[in-house]
Amino acid sequence: MNTGSPTQPTQPTPPTPPTSRPSPNVRSLTSANPLSKSRFVHGMQCPLRLFLEVRTDVEPEPFSRGDLARFEMGHRVGALACERFGGGVVIEADHLHHDRAVAKTREAMGAGAPAIYEAAFVHDRTKVRIDILRRATYPQGSLEGSAGTADSNTWDLIEVKSTGGYEARKHLFDAAVQLYVARGAGVKVRHVYLMHLDKSYIWPGGPYDLERLFTLVDITDEAEELQPEIPMHIDRLMRVLQAEELPQVGDEVSCTSPHACRYTAFCAEGAPPHPIRELPYCGPRNRIYKELKARGLDTLLDIDERTASEVFARTDQLHTWRATVVERGLVVLPELGEWLDSLEHPVYFLDFETINPALPIYPGTHPYTVIPVQWSLHVMHADGRLEHQEYLATGTEDPRRELIDALLDALGDTGAILEYHGNGGYESRILRELGELYPDLRPRIEGVLARMQDLGTAIRQWVFHPEFRGRWSVKQVQPVLAPGLAGYEGMAVADGDAASVELVELLTEQVPPEAVEQLRTDLLAYCKMDTEAMVEMWRALSQAVGD
Repeated sequence: MNTGSPTQPTQPTPPTPPTSRPSPNVRSLTSANPLSKSRFVHGMQCPLRLFLEVRTDVEPEPFSRGDLARFEMGHRVGALACERFGGGVVIEADHLHHDRAVAKTREAMGAGAPAIYEAAFVHDRTKVRIDILRRATYPQGSLEGSAGTADSNTWDLIEVKSTGGYEARKHLFDAAVQLYVARGAGVKVRHVYLMHLDKSYIWPGGPYDLERLFTLVDITDEAEELQPEIPMHIDRLMRVLQAEELPQVGDEVSCTSPHACRYTAFCAEGAPPHPIRELPYCGPRNRIYKELKARGLDTLLDIDERTASEVFARTDQLHTWRATVVERGLVVLPELGEWLDSLEHPVYFLDFETINPALPIYPGTHPYTVIPVQWSLHVMHADGRLEHQEYLATGTEDPRRELIDALLDALGDTGAILEYHGNGGYESRILRELGELYPDLRPRIEGVLARMQDLGTAIRQWVFHPEFRGRWSVKQVQPVLAPGLAGYEGMAVADGDAASVELVELLTEQVPPEAVEQLRTDLLAYCKMDTEAMVEMWRALSQAVGD
């Protein structure tokens, strides 16, 4: 551990050669139509992902509990969207029998179906399934902006998303390739819509009002603008699939945006140690990243002190490099000690667990309302005594008033309150929203907010270690600062996504009665671990600055 700045110039550790990535088994490309809309979108983000999916036996990383829940919610939202345009025909052939689905789609179109759900088409080596294909003469009202022609051979293409809004970077190519394939298959498409949940819809209880639950965004013009590009992209992706070697991936490729990739572990096997992306604010589009790459520097280990002083624009970049290359361990800046000394005891460590269901479960909420339903609170007294309190909602009623009443009583009137976020304060945001929801509690909540401090921000500003790898989440930092803590490994509920899913199922009584108590125990243990990890990190840092 080092708490000061180096006084003598140092040379970096010699670069470690990258590990050799195993060569996957490459299968033959047998399908004449190997692209689908999802594969097209994946290939647009990363050609290597497309090749791994189609041509190799590399196992993708398993879906998380949160992923599976999102898929399930997507299916439920899709079913409600079909109800919004009732009277249509469902094409019930799976992806392994696309030809059968295409034939059934043609039958439904010829039989006069007003709408077709999961309509199937193939064109230019690409298969698509369209969520809703709506005939222009659809009898039950009209779509926004679609008044005009009533040609029975003209259709509207509706892509349904369970999101709360339209994001062109995430959704546009998905819709554009469907338009291209449908037209190529002979379908006359009038409009292209993105249909998503409407976050302005306040659910009063009872059945959802499907006219208000959903909103439609007319993206026809945007999808039309992309049409000349689509065949060129298909040609390019087909060349990727027809090659016998893994495609090279450039710096512009993101593993997380617009979609998270499930092959990151495979790619990491061949990555050099400590790539320059580990520097804070140093993505491929950043000036510093480009400058380092222009100098032929790929990893932090390649950077010497002179280059660091010339290129780095931020102190957190400099200290991340120092921790990795110079100190090869923990670097704690003096400001941390000053901050820790300023905290008034008792020190409270607070963590919320929230849900944000796509479909409202409490009257008075809208799609994706963030609702706190659980908290954990560790209290460190000046004499070293540690206490723990917790809350977890029960029943099917909105728990927010009960939750905040219990928390305000537990927090008392004095002492610093620590949250862990590192970029704006999640617990503080929840408290402000509760103050808006309950005006009578606003003075007490504002008093609590005045005592809030962010442990995550403090660590991000003043604590650095090679194993942080430029990230400061609890799960990244805790094993380094407090390795003796058991941590999240092996817990039945081990991450926030899983906790949110389980909480929704618990509070909507989707859990078998015999499993309720065990699930409550698991959820309490997870939330408690969040604040216990904060306590142990705080202790470790207090000891470090005292040494």
